[in-house]
Amino acid sequence: FAREHLCVWDPPPVEAERSWLVWSESEWRACSAAPGPESGWLVGPVVLAVEQPPSQELITVTAAGECRDGGVGVEVVAQGRGSAWLVRHLGELRGQGVEFGRVVVDPGGPGLSLIDPLNEAGFPVTEASAKDLMSACGRFHDAVLSQQVRHRDRPEMDAAVQGLTRRDVGGRWLPERRAGVDVSPISTAILAYLGYQLGPVKGAAFPGVVWA
Repeated sequence: FAREHLCVWDPPPVEAERSWLVWSESEWRACSAAPGPESGWLVGPVVLAVEQPPSQELITVTAAGECRDGGVGVEVVAQGRGSAWLVRHLGELRGQGVEFGRVVVDPGGPGLSLIDPLNEAGFPVTEASAKDLMSACGRFHDAVLSQQVRHRDRPEMDAAVQGLTRRDVGGRWLPERRAGVDVSPISTAILAYLGYQLGPVKGAAFPGVVWA
């Protein structure tokens, strides 16, 4: 009755109200990498970051490196289940001649369980402190606004950014993992961005490669 006779419409879905809260859709789309061939958009040393949601149902691996378009490029490069898959996948990358200067993990989150398997396999793990991660969130946020971060339009990354909310911590913020959406793609992008700013682990071998 209210809808038909009083022009009172249903409120928008909660999901719609809570979309694109950290960056607007237009701000995120403005950082899309220029169209081009699939191969060769990240050049030189790359850093990887790994994360999983609280359910631990899917591990996300994201790379960060110098982008041919300028700035730092970030991209989800693999998703899979279980630490055994993760170790095997990173080993396959090395077998293909891809070396990475760091594998960044947040030990304060669900990624904690991935640290020991990675260390045991000999990968150069960097554990990001909460202070480092909060600083990285601020820098990454500004880099998006100034279009110094580039990304490919990938549905899993877009969904994570669309559903991302902030957890305020002492005037700074961290990604909220309990937002009802897997934010691992953007969380790992921020972690990889942090690792890229730190540079490769001292002594880590890295031939110049082009990331596809």
